[in-house]
Amino acid sequence: MPRHFKVEEILDEAEWREYKALLEGRPVPTVDALLEWMVGKGYRISRGAVWKHRKSFDERLDRIREVTDTSVALADAARNGGDLSEGNVLKFQQILQDKLFGVDVEELTSDDMAKLSRALRASVVSKRDEVALRGEISELRRREHEAVTAAENAAASGAGAADVVATIKKAMGITGGNE
Repeated sequence: MPRHFKVEEILDEAEWREYKALLEGRPVPTVDALLEWMVGKGYRISRGAVWKHRKSFDERLDRIREVTDTSVALADAARNGGDLSEGNVLKFQQILQDKLFGVDVEELTSDDMAKLSRALRASVVSKRDEVALRGEISELRRREHEAVTAAENAAASGAGAADVVATIKKAMGITGGNE
């Protein structure tokens, strides 16, 4: 559940953009500099309120940077031959983790916990299914290689087309049809 901060409540849209630019600026302004800016605009606000907002803003910015860095790494991995589906599962798990870190545990309802539990389970099942599918694909490739080798050997020994096809079917474990 998002927190509400006095700083965000009292600033109008134009002032918020200006204040946000200060927060994101370089060098990073001190809490006292931000408080001075607020007072200069005519607002009466405590240093503690500015500090809490600044701390929360920095934490959100850090999380955004982490997510961005991970997204860039996933995109690089996909471009360099990595598996995008694996990256998607990883990204989903990261988003889920980010949500969990951003939530005050005491604010979670039993419904929230049930939703998070289902999302986590779905992520784990997806990963398990992906691993199983990779195993199946690897086995099919192994059998395909064996079938090609057996077919090449049969053809090299003078077998006819029907015998070569039968060799391929046998190596691939294909049954039925015209054996």
